[in-house]
Parts: sequence; structure tokens; C-alpha cells
Amino acid sequence: MALLDLFLLSLSLAYFGWQLRQLLLGRASQRWQSTKGKVLRTWVDEQRHNHNGHVDFSYSAHVVYSYSVGGRQFESNGLIFEPTSGLTEDAVTQLLDGISEGVELDVFYDPKDWQRSVLIPGTSAGNIGGMVFSIAILVYVVWACYFSDANKTH
Repeated sequence: MALLDLFLLSLSLAYFGWQLRQLLLGRASQRWQSTKGKVLRTWVDEQRHNHNGHVDFSYSAHVVYSYSVGGRQFESNGLIFEPTSGLTEDAVTQLLDGISEGVELDVFYDPKDWQRSVLIPGTSAGNIGGMVFSIAILVYVVWACYFSDANKTH
């Protein structure tokens, strides 16, 4: 196995592990406790993409909020356990609906790690899509590594 194959395999395994972690945390967050928090700042980034003379845009949603648990104060930017970048304008608007500066809302925090929190608990099609995509990459890299090694032995 070539060094590049090993690197790509390691990278795809790491991406798969990250996607699996996001999916599991998203599912676990549905059972997390909640406390009141206050939104300190929200913003949307706009990314411009040029494709053969055609321009389109994607957007990223961001939020920073504070909350307290057990008398300790925390600040977080955890919105949801799914991608918050590369979205359409409508998707960002929906994601940030009701979340604006100064608003008090429920913060869902991990009872095992009070610093880990989200404003929107659960999983979605984005999590499943990320897992499917990461598995597809992993299968492709394994397939490519196998056939590149098979071609070298013939």
C-alpha cells in the first residue's frame, strides 16, 4: 500500500469517525437536560462560488450564547449536530428562526460535559447524509487502494 493510499484511508476513516460522532451526539442530545440561556450574537456568512461563469452562493449560520449549570457560567457556539455551513439562504433562515441577539431560550447541555451544548437537539437528514457520504468515501478509498495494489502485482 502506497503512502498516499494510507493517507487517504486514514483521512476517510477519520471523516467517518467524525460523522459517526456527530450522529451519536445528535441522538444523545435529545435526552440532555436543558437550562435557560441568552443569545449573545448571531450572524450569517455568505460564500460566493464561481462555476464556469455562473455565480451562486452558500451560507453559514453562527450563534454564540451563554448559559449556566451548577452555578458555573458557560459560553458556547453549538447550534446543532449537523452541518451549519454550505446551506441555502432559506435553510439558514429556518435554522436561525427565533434565535436572535438578546433572546432567552432553552440550551440543551451534556450532563457528562456541561461545556457541550446545542440549541437544537437531535439529528436530521443532514446527519444521515453525512454518514452515507463518509461511507461512500471510505468504500471508494478502500476499493481504489485494493485495485491499485492488485494492478501492481500483475
